[in-house]
Amino acid sequence: MTALIRDGVTLIPQLIPALRFHERLFGLMGRRPLGSGKAMYLNPCSSIHTWFMRFPLDLIFLDEEGRVVRIVWHVKPWRMVWGGPRAASVVELEAGWLAPDAVRLGDRLTSSQPE
Repeated sequence: MTALIRDGVTLIPQLIPALRFHERLFGLMGRRPLGSGKAMYLNPCSSIHTWFMRFPLDLIFLDEEGRVVRIVWHVKPWRMVWGGPRAASVVELEAGWLAPDAVRLGDRLTSSQPE
């Protein structure tokens, strides 16, 4: 498990990778909320759906260099969201626990093993 970091500060301590097709296809669908401090990282991924979701999501879309290209707060179940033409991956987290000012467009996010 890795952590999501911005400027040396850990934003999300537990980042669950979804790198295989079936992992990305199902993502958080049908799961219980992850809770604070956890998120799923889908790569490659430029759009998501929230069909069969049990809870709303906050989404952080990243380009190939890890820069934030779109943020969408509180996406309800049964929606589709496109990250835009530069989106290459997305971080999905349970809506509401990450402060809106924790991440901004243009921020570069990295992942690493938590200490």
